[in-house]
Amino acid sequence: MMNEMKKSYNPFKMWGSYLGGTIGGISLLFGGAVISAIFLAILGLCKGEFCADSSVTGLLTLFLPILFGFLIGWWIHSLVRRFRR
Repeated sequence: MMNEMKKSYNPFKMWGSYLGGTIGGISLLFGGAVISAIFLAILGLCKGEFCADSSVTGLLTLFLPILFGFLIGWWIHSLVRRFRR
């Protein structure tokens, strides 16, 4: 028991994070960009000159589903790891 290695919760070392990010990226093909654009509008990030630059808005619209998928995958993997003991 004493020699048992403690597991790290580093998201970049957990497969669930990458699986979630991949699923988030695939969701872009099925309307994830639309949902992300609505999310930006609800948060109020799309006001004034910030949204006048469509490249910034486009990058955020593409990046948010991947980021959220990564974080949700990490969270689910952490819960599975915690309760599997």
